[in-house]
Amino acid sequence: MKKLFLSHKDKHPKLREFESVLRELMHVDPVLVEDHPEKRELTPPKRAEYFMKQCDGILFLLTKDTQSGNKWHPSNSVSMEITTAEQLFPKTRRFYMLELEVTFPTMAELPTYTSFSWNEMMPALVDLHKTLSAGKLIDNSGLRTEIDKPSTDLLFLVEAIANNPQSSIEELSVLYRQKFNGDFADFSVLINRMKSLEMLNEGSKVIHGDYGVLRKITVLSLSSSGLQFLGEYRDAERSRKAEITTKGLKALGLIK
Repeated sequence: MKKLFLSHKDKHPKLREFESVLRELMHVDPVLVEDHPEKRELTPPKRAEYFMKQCDGILFLLTKDTQSGNKWHPSNSVSMEITTAEQLFPKTRRFYMLELEVTFPTMAELPTYTSFSWNEMMPALVDLHKTLSAGKLIDNSGLRTEIDKPSTDLLFLVEAIANNPQSSIEELSVLYRQKFNGDFADFSVLINRMKSLEMLNEGSKVIHGDYGVLRKITVLSLSSSGLQFLGEYRDAERSRKAEITTKGLKALGLIK
């Protein structure tokens, strides 16, 4: 389980519930400085830095901590920790959740962040799950799936062919190389793999020009096995998302 440093305002009333969500739903180990007795001789910023260095990533909870006029801002300690984290973690390992109505002075400089409301957390949790997964912080071993998740490039081609059943080899090759920065050899290996799995039907289409037949091209469509593969994958994804939602609701105490 990856360690995720949690930067937050001290003793936020919803903090422990959120910590439980991270552990039970996201399969990460949240690290809160106040839970660790060691290194109390250090100043608060240095102590936070000490524990950050033991973590795989950092999540900032930018909440309504201080008010100036009619504007809400996160606590100064969280703002300071953002600067420290920029020196310790790459962008892909720094995550931000911004409570609705919060104004952050350097918000324009933040990477992508998730907006949330404590009273309606599920949309934000689903988005956070995707973000942590993309940053390779989440261990999905505890989530049930009915089939193994296929490789990204294989799934891309399956869905591309399903959406355009008369796709030509040339068209698919261009899409593949644009998406994955690969070459025609990589594409050919993937097509051969799909053929070996009996996922493809191969046909041909005649291209006509002003003076008759111009050329004949090979077109692909999904076989019944290919369509079954795609259907099973999508069913598994729906089941996985439903399980994530259920675990989140249980962690928040909204259902038993």
